[in-house]
Amino acid sequence: MHIPLALRKSLIQYVREEQPFGPPEADKIVEPQCAAALFDWNNSAFAQLLNGSQVIVGRRGSGKSALLSAFRSKRFLNDELESEDGRDYRGRYHLTAKTLLAVPDIYIEVDTPVEVDSLEAACAKRGTIPAIEILAMQWKRRVWLLVGRHIKATNAELFSALPAAARSYINSEDIGQENQGAITPNEFIGLLEAFLRERSLTCMVAFDNIERHKLEDAQNAVLAGLCAATGDIINSRRAPLDIKLCLPAEIFDHLDSFLFRPDKDLHRRQFLHWNAAELMHLAAQRLKLFLALHDPDEYDLVRDMKIAERNILKAFWLRYLPETITNSVGGKEDTFNYILRHTQLLPRQLLTILNNITLRSKRRGTDLFQEKFGDHEIIKGIEDSEFVNTRAVLVMFQSLYPNVREMFDVVMPRLRRSFPIGRLHAVFNESGKAFMEHSNGKPIKNGFLEFRRLMFSVGAIGLHIEAESTSTYSVARFEFNSKYKLNVGDKDTLCIHPMFSRIYNVEIADEKVILPRGSDFRLHET
Repeated sequence: MHIPLALRKSLIQYVREEQPFGPPEADKIVEPQCAAALFDWNNSAFAQLLNGSQVIVGRRGSGKSALLSAFRSKRFLNDELESEDGRDYRGRYHLTAKTLLAVPDIYIEVDTPVEVDSLEAACAKRGTIPAIEILAMQWKRRVWLLVGRHIKATNAELFSALPAAARSYINSEDIGQENQGAITPNEFIGLLEAFLRERSLTCMVAFDNIERHKLEDAQNAVLAGLCAATGDIINSRRAPLDIKLCLPAEIFDHLDSFLFRPDKDLHRRQFLHWNAAELMHLAAQRLKLFLALHDPDEYDLVRDMKIAERNILKAFWLRYLPETITNSVGGKEDTFNYILRHTQLLPRQLLTILNNITLRSKRRGTDLFQEKFGDHEIIKGIEDSEFVNTRAVLVMFQSLYPNVREMFDVVMPRLRRSFPIGRLHAVFNESGKAFMEHSNGKPIKNGFLEFRRLMFSVGAIGLHIEAESTSTYSVARFEFNSKYKLNVGDKDTLCIHPMFSRIYNVEIADEKVILPRGSDFRLHET
C-alpha cells in the first residue's frame, strides 16, 4: 500500500494510536482521499448501491453516510477497483466494469435538515401545508437549483458555458419566489438538463442526515414531497441526474406509511445489513491502514494477506486476537463471536469497541499490536463502549417515544436475560406504562403492544430459537438485521441483547450466553 506523503499527513489525523481503527463516524472524515482510504468496498452493500438503489434504509451507524461518500471519493478508489480483488468482486456480485468504475461528474451532498427546514418554514409562512404534488414540484425545482449552484461554486468554466438565462436564474438569491428572472422554473430545469446531456455529464444528489426528522405534519409533508420529487425524476429515466435518499431504519415503518405512493413512486430500496465476515473485513482494512502508517515492519507481514478469503481473514485476526476467550461469566467461547455479539452488527459499534480495546491494551506500555489482546482488555474494551453504543441506538427513537431513555433505566433491570413473554407484560404494567406517552403528554394507545414493538425495534429484546441453540449459546433473532418484524407467540421465550444486559444490570438466567443470529463468524467460514 503506497501512501503519498500529503495523503499520509492527512490520514494520520484520523488513524492514530488513540484511534487506530479510525473514526467510527464517516461524517468526521472531510477529505475525499482520506474517505477513500478508510472506505471498505468489498461487501454486498456497496454492490447493491452500484446496481441502482435509490433509497438506502439503515440504522444509525450502519454506514449509510460512508456508502454515499464513496461516490465523492470514488475516483481515488479506481486503482483498487481495477485490481485482481476488484475483478473478483465484480464476478461475485455480477457487476460490469462500467458499473464498478463509473464516477458521477458532479456529486452533491445536500444539507438535508437545512433544506427541509427551509421548505417547512416557507409552508408555515403561507399558513397551510400544500398538497404533496405541489411540494414535489417545489423540491424538483430546488434540486435542480442546487445542481446549478454547485456548478457555480466549483467550476467557473462550466458555469460560464451555461445559457445566460440559466446563469441569471441561479444567481437569484431568493429561491422561495415563484419566478426568478425571465424564465420559469420548468424552463430553467429544461435548460440545465439539456446542458448536462449535451456534454454527457452525469450528476448525483445525495440526501442524508434525516435522522433528526420530527414526525410532525409539516415535516412529514415536506419529506413526502421530496420522495415524490425523486420518484418523478427516477421514473422519467431521461434526466442525467441520479438521486440517493438515506432513511433511518429505526423509524422507517412510520415514514413508509406516508412517504411513498405505491402507484407512482418506483424507488429501488436497499436495506443496509452486514454479516459477521463483512464487518471483520472492514475492521481488518482499517487495521492494515494503521500498520501501513505507523508500523511498516508489521505491515510487511500482513500486506499480501488476501483477507477477502474468509479463512485468511480469520488468520489475519488471530495475529491480534486470541482464538477463544473466557467471558465475564466464566464461560469459554470464540473471541470473534464474543466481540460481535456485543454489537448489533453495525460498523460504528464494532469500530468503537476495537478502538476501546486498543486503548485498554496501551496500558501495558508496549507497542500496539505486537502482542495479542488479552481477555481482560477485550472484556473491558467492550464495557467501555456500551454506554455510547446503547445511547446511540436509543436516541433514534426519542422522536417517537420521548421518554425512551428513562423508561429503559427503569424497565430493563426488572427483566432477566431470558424470560417468558408474560414477564414482559408484567414489567410493562409495573413500570413501563407510565412512560408510554407522546411528546404532548397524551398516553399512547395500545400501550403494551406499542411497548413490545419499541423493545423489538430498538433491538434490546429478541426471540429465543431453541433449534439453533448450543451448549454454549442461546441463539436469538433480533429485528436489527432483518427486513421483517418478529412474530412472537404467547409461549415463546424472549431474551436481552448482550449490548444491553450488563449496562442495565440484567439478571443472568442460566449458564448460556445470548448469541444474536448473524453474529457467529464461524458460519461464514469457507
